[in-house]
Amino acid sequence: MRRFSSIVPLLLLVAMVANAQPYRVGGDVKAPVVVARVNPVYPEEARRARINGIVILETIIDHNGVVKDVTVHKPLPFGLSEAAVDAVKQWTFKPGTRNGEPVDVIFNLTINFMLDKNETDPGSGSAPLRVGGDVHAPLVIEKVEASYTEEARNARINGIVILEVVVGRDGLVKDASVIKPLPFGLNQAALDAVKQWKFKPGTLDGNPVDVIFNIVINFRLDKATDSESN
Repeated sequence: MRRFSSIVPLLLLVAMVANAQPYRVGGDVKAPVVVARVNPVYPEEARRARINGIVILETIIDHNGVVKDVTVHKPLPFGLSEAAVDAVKQWTFKPGTRNGEPVDVIFNLTINFMLDKNETDPGSGSAPLRVGGDVHAPLVIEKVEASYTEEARNARINGIVILEVVVGRDGLVKDASVIKPLPFGLNQAALDAVKQWKFKPGTLDGNPVDVIFNIVINFRLDKATDSESN
């Protein structure tokens, strides 16, 4: 009877560990570390379509460092999402920890798909990469402030315009579109200004690439127009 009673708490502990919800990385929860990885296979149809970009995966890494689950949060077409998932399921990790003890964690991974330079023309055919992971944002080196339109000033309009901007590997703005507008001509004022900005280009593995990221233009009547990017 004594032996049976000593086994019961152990079984309960095992059950509690098995049923524990995974923790999100942050604070006392430390991220897993990759110890063995398998590179994804570039699908032929994606290669022919000259697709570059990133796939963002949400994974659950268990307390043994094994990938338990994978969900695609930011996909790519032509089989690239599936290639990323297939590869990551074969990775092994030093497990994440909470207060020094191994635990199941939820962990995001960014998989970059980038064709070799001899497979794609650097000046064309490659989609801009989203900032994140190994893709670093451009840095503004020359800025033109957006002008407050007279009708917006008369209407005392304050607020922000959010632009989605493509900055080329030459540091120049290739495209810009409004994703959060303001009235009375402020959208166009923001676009006209940002299209004149110059950047130190974004990079992937230290190499300049076309990137897509957001810029926030603040219109405030009480002080000069300000701007920031992310």
